[in-house]
Amino acid sequence: MAKKKCTYYVYALVLILTSCSTSKRLPKFFGGETDLFTSHFTGFALFDPETGAYIFEHNADKFFTPASNTKILTLYATLQYLGDSMPSLRYVEEGDSILVWPLGDPVTLHPHFGSNDDAIQRLLSKKKSITLCTDHFTDKPYGSGWAWDDHQYAYQAQRSILPVFGNLIWLTTDTLLQVASFVPASVAHETVQGVEPKITRQGTNHFKIEIPDTFNKNITLRYPLEIDTSFLRDFWERQYGTPLTFSDSCERSDAGKTLHSIQIDTVLRYFMHHSDNMIAEQLLLANSASALDEMNTTKIIDHVKENNLREISDEIHWVDGSGLSRYNMFTPRAIVHVLQQLLVEEGFSRVSSIFPSGGVSGTVESWYSGRDDQPYVFAKTGTLRNNHALSGYLKTDSGRVLIFSFFHNHFPGPSSSVKPGMEQVLEYIRDKF
Repeated sequence: MAKKKCTYYVYALVLILTSCSTSKRLPKFFGGETDLFTSHFTGFALFDPETGAYIFEHNADKFFTPASNTKILTLYATLQYLGDSMPSLRYVEEGDSILVWPLGDPVTLHPHFGSNDDAIQRLLSKKKSITLCTDHFTDKPYGSGWAWDDHQYAYQAQRSILPVFGNLIWLTTDTLLQVASFVPASVAHETVQGVEPKITRQGTNHFKIEIPDTFNKNITLRYPLEIDTSFLRDFWERQYGTPLTFSDSCERSDAGKTLHSIQIDTVLRYFMHHSDNMIAEQLLLANSASALDEMNTTKIIDHVKENNLREISDEIHWVDGSGLSRYNMFTPRAIVHVLQQLLVEEGFSRVSSIFPSGGVSGTVESWYSGRDDQPYVFAKTGTLRNNHALSGYLKTDSGRVLIFSFFHNHFPGPSSSVKPGMEQVLEYIRDKF
């Protein structure tokens, strides 16, 4: 009997040591002589959705600047409120006129979505006068905490009530045909010969386009437009040859109909894979229009926090859709909570198709490659100067799907300086768990 009792305790001890062994191995990456991240502040959380327990945490309850990891929350909100297709325009017909409420659709005439303007064309086909209603847009073109110096760059395009062309101008060269194309051609510009392709702002929505005689590579240049009612009126009349009027006091009606553009997953894959800031901001505004009948970033964030993320593990300081703002602050555990909600509500098949795949697509195409071209990391990056994040899903060799969130703040040098260490940690988890 004593021998059996002793055997039982030995067996139990083996089980305990075995169950803890994998979690005990991870700290070697985050402390002591073998610490991979010694020059800055690092946070990491590894979570098992099957057991509902954390496998390992390192500063997981501390606040970090998330950068584009903020887009994970925007993705979650969008899957809650926008349905299967992207809502584009809501309209009411009144005799010979149509009242139109734009819903923030970011794909209208966007070159990467086939320059789609089907919703507008359906309105035009009715041959009635169109009034664009603006009273439901109560936001600002630029977000709180965005960098002033970045307003000239394509990654910080404006928010707007009716985005067109991604709120950018596009210059594209084709080496095969030796031609350059420029959209929107309706915007005021002058074209001159130059040494290399270049776009320069000459005034409000007036540009100088420099194009060389020959091209030795295919490139796409983008530059932000300034979107206001004056621009939209001018654009509409040049693009469609019909007048457009505006009203900030349209009477709402329950008889309104909604026009949609394209499948929502098509938008979400592009948005997540390319980390597109303009689309992120417009998705939040579209969520706001859907949930609140008002386009306002702050109000929809408060609404999502109160109604969809009330049980989030840690407090979140969430101020925009893209992560451009330095005012955003999340903990790794908060991101894990949202990733877990996505997994439960949408399933691994869908979320893994929306998130970039390591070594295959998006902003992780050059990192975290799997074996035999099979990705094991499905995650969203986030980068602002001296800050980098990576959060998402990891598929282990044993077939488990784990959730992780990696944050680095205030490191010197480029993000490439922390990625080799991150890759070492993630490969270890893939191989050993």
